[in-house]
Amino acid sequence: MKKRYDFDLITDRRGSDCIKYDALKNIFGCDDLLPLWVADTDFPTPDFIMEAIRKRLEHEVLGYTFRGEGFYRSIIHWVEKSYGTTLPEGWISFTPGVVSAVTVAVMAFTQPGEKVILQPPVYFPFFESISGTGRVITENPLKLEGGRYHFDLENLEAVIDGNTRMLILCSPNNPGGMVWRREELEALGEICARHNIMVVSDEIHSDLVFEGHTHTPWWMVSESAARNSIVCMAPSKTFNIAGLSTSYTIIPNQEIRKKFDALLQTLHITLGNIPGMVALEAAYTHGREWLQQFMAYVEENYLFTEQFIADHLPRIRVMKPEATFLVWLDFRDYGWNDRQLSEFLVRKAGVALNNGARFGFGGEGWQRLNIGCPRSLLKDGLERMALAFGHGAEPVPASDLEPGQSGMVLRDASLLRRGRLDAALQRQQRLLVDGRLPAGRKHRLLGLLFGSLQRRDLGERRRDGGLSRLQGSGEGLQRRGLLFDRRRQCSDLGRNRLRLRRQHLRGAGHVGSGEDVIYEEGEGGPEAFFQRVGFTPVGETEYGEVIAEIRL
Repeated sequence: MKKRYDFDLITDRRGSDCIKYDALKNIFGCDDLLPLWVADTDFPTPDFIMEAIRKRLEHEVLGYTFRGEGFYRSIIHWVEKSYGTTLPEGWISFTPGVVSAVTVAVMAFTQPGEKVILQPPVYFPFFESISGTGRVITENPLKLEGGRYHFDLENLEAVIDGNTRMLILCSPNNPGGMVWRREELEALGEICARHNIMVVSDEIHSDLVFEGHTHTPWWMVSESAARNSIVCMAPSKTFNIAGLSTSYTIIPNQEIRKKFDALLQTLHITLGNIPGMVALEAAYTHGREWLQQFMAYVEENYLFTEQFIADHLPRIRVMKPEATFLVWLDFRDYGWNDRQLSEFLVRKAGVALNNGARFGFGGEGWQRLNIGCPRSLLKDGLERMALAFGHGAEPVPASDLEPGQSGMVLRDASLLRRGRLDAALQRQQRLLVDGRLPAGRKHRLLGLLFGSLQRRDLGERRRDGGLSRLQGSGEGLQRRGLLFDRRRQCSDLGRNRLRLRRQHLRGAGHVGSGEDVIYEEGEGGPEAFFQRVGFTPVGETEYGEVIAEIRL
C-alpha cells in the first residue's frame, strides 16, 4: 500500500535559523508577519530523505568525502524516468547551488564588459551574477500576452550585438511559472545558435510541472542547443532541501565542461557536503511517489487561491502557473507604486510576499506568493489580504515611508548601486514610454542616472561615496527638482532656494502638467542625456539655462 503524506501538517519553523521566518525582521522590518515569500516550502522534508541522512550520521566521522557512483546513478535514473533519455555520467558536474553555477558560467565564458542577456521578469539573483562580475546586463523582456509570458524574439534579435556572449534562461520561468513549449525553445535556440550565444538554463523548477504541461530540458531542444549550453538542475526546490548543496550541471560539450569544471576547481567549491549528497541520492531514488502527492496538493492550493482571489480580491489578477509552487499576482489595478504596495502588505495585511520590482522590468505592481504551505496557512494569508484590501483600501502615505523601511529599496537605485547603469536606463525609458513611471521615482532615477553617467565618463570606478551622495540628492529631487551645469555635476540646491526658483519659473509663464529640469545647453553634456530619456526644451531661465519638461 502506498504511503499517504500529510501536507496539512503544520511544522513550526521559527527558531531554526530559516530565512523564511527568522529573517523577517531584517528583511521586512518586523517579525509578526505570515511569510509567504522565499521559495522554499513549509512541508517537512520527506521521511526517506531524513532517514537516509540519519543513517549516514550514525557514522561518527564526517571527514572529506567524494561523490560515489550512487550520486551519478540516481541523477541518471531520475532524468531517464522524467524525460525518456539516458544521460551520460560524464555530462554531470556538481555545483554548490544553481546561482553559483550561473555565476561560474558567466565568469568562465564571458569577459568583463561583455553582454549577458536576461529575460525579465526573472529570478533576481541573476542580475547580480552578471553585474557583480563586471559584465553588462542586456534585457530582453518577456511579453505578457493571453495571460502568460512569451519570448520577445524580435526584440532579442534587436538587442544582440557583437559584444553579446550569453543568455541566461529561466525554464520553467520564475516568477511567472511558465513552462516553455518546445516550439518556443526551438525558436529561441535558433537565434542563439545563429549568433553563437551560449545558453545557461536554470531548470531548478523542472520537476514541479503541473499536468497538461511538459518540460523540455535545454540540451534536448536541438543539437546546436546541446553544443553550446549549460543546464542547471537540483532536487532542492522539489524536496525542500534548499539548505543543502545538491545542485548539478549537465554539459554535453566536453570542451565547455572542462573549462567550467576547471574554474570550479580553482574556486575550491567542488566538495559539497555529506548530508547534501545523501539527500540527493535518496530523493532521486525514492521520491517520485512523494512528488506526485506533493504536486497534487500544490495544484489544489493554487485552485483554492484562484477562487479565493476571484471571490474576495477581484482587483488582483492571477497568472495561472504551469509549474512551481509560486504564484504571480498582478496588483496594478490599485495604481500604487511598488513601495506603497509592499508597505501596505506588510503593515496593513501582515503578510510577507516578494516584491515584483526585484524581478526586473515588467515586475512593477506585481507580487510573488508562495503557496507551498499547509492550506490553513495559505487561507490565513489570503484572508489577511482580503481584510486589508477591503472597502476603501488606501496606500500607506508617502510621508510615512522612511528610507530603507521594511528593507524595501527602490528598484532603480538598486540597479545603479550594482553598476547596472545601462539596464536602469533601458528600463526607465520603457516606463516613460508606457507612462508608468511615477513622478517621484522619475526624479530620483534621473538624478542617479546622470550621476552614474558622470562617474562613468570620468572613469571613476568606486561604487561607494559619490553614488551614495548622489542617491541622497536623488531622494531630495522628489520635492526639489534638478539642476545640472556644464561640468555634469548634480547639485541639490536646498529646499527653499529651489522652491523659490521653480515658483519664479512658473510665474514667468512655464505652465504644465509635467515635471521639469534645468541645465546648461551643450553637445555631449546634460542636454543629450535628458533628450534621450524624453525631456523636451520648453524655455530658458534668465541666466540662459535650458528648461526642459517631461509630461507625466
